[in-house]
Amino acid sequence: MEEALKRYEQFANDPLLFIEAMFDLKPQEVLPEYETLLQDCRKTGDYSRMNLKMFKPFTKYENLTWQQVEIVLAVARAIKKEDKKKISIKSWHGIGKSSIISIIIIRFLFCYYHAVIGCTAPTQIQMQDVLRKELALWKDRLPDGIKDLFEHTQNYLRVWDNDWDKAARYARARTAAKEHPEALAWLHSDNLMIIADEASWVPDEIYETAMSAMTNENFVFLMISNPTRLEWYFYKSFTDNVDTFQTLSFNSEQSPIVDWSFVNNIIDDYGKDSDQYRVRVLWEFPKAWLIDDKGRIPLFDPNEITFVTEEQASYEVQEFDKLWIDPAGNGKDFSSFVAR
Repeated sequence: MEEALKRYEQFANDPLLFIEAMFDLKPQEVLPEYETLLQDCRKTGDYSRMNLKMFKPFTKYENLTWQQVEIVLAVARAIKKEDKKKISIKSWHGIGKSSIISIIIIRFLFCYYHAVIGCTAPTQIQMQDVLRKELALWKDRLPDGIKDLFEHTQNYLRVWDNDWDKAARYARARTAAKEHPEALAWLHSDNLMIIADEASWVPDEIYETAMSAMTNENFVFLMISNPTRLEWYFYKSFTDNVDTFQTLSFNSEQSPIVDWSFVNNIIDDYGKDSDQYRVRVLWEFPKAWLIDDKGRIPLFDPNEITFVTEEQASYEVQEFDKLWIDPAGNGKDFSSFVAR
């Protein structure tokens, strides 16, 4: 029993030890000659000087990416009160975001007394990807015996502490919608974590309901998003409120698991000097002129779209006659289209 408690304490103090023991994943290591540079980048949250040549080779299913490691360490510093409790991360696809969020959730629930986690995202699909599909996948990878402590349902991941105090530890997922700002409401615990995925699109009203929970001494607040809006709370975490956050910024070209066809398509279509490359590859906030009147980045540059009448269209070179598109909104909505 004493040995088990000692191991439990080690897991609470060292997240990388927990991840290796539970999932057999080791960090992608930086080369010794770049360790000082990485430490300097860690202090500012600006990793723009780092590149893949500065790290040892990455092996899938054996390593965490170096970017995932930096996210884990930022959360650990917040839990230990060694750095700010609020963390904001600029990212696009390609760093293993959903995987590392799932691992962080599982560790927090396992390691901390009466741990409670509130998770939110702008759409039901994003909730499905993280707290249903991805979290279920990582739960099933836990060792036998540990895995049995977790119960996964549609909107909850629970840990059974004991028979008389069931469900004292849980993660809850609710979609963020301006009309229903209670996604992060009524969360109270000795150890509390709040996670907002695609946080750039989570309305300020959602965060306002969570402010009371953030008065808890032991809380961690994690936002991660692509930087697509020049307004709302996520944007302010890198501007007006930057002094109250740990901020981390990565880019696609630094990731060992990036889809390079995506990066190369952006370069081929727009060039490295373009704002499209800046926003979608470097993960920097867009310039004001790229944003439409609703605060969105258009999928296409309006200057590159040519409109013609039906009479002007050449049906000999067109595969489809008509294309119907129903654009997505917030909440459970998602885009649909049909071509005929």
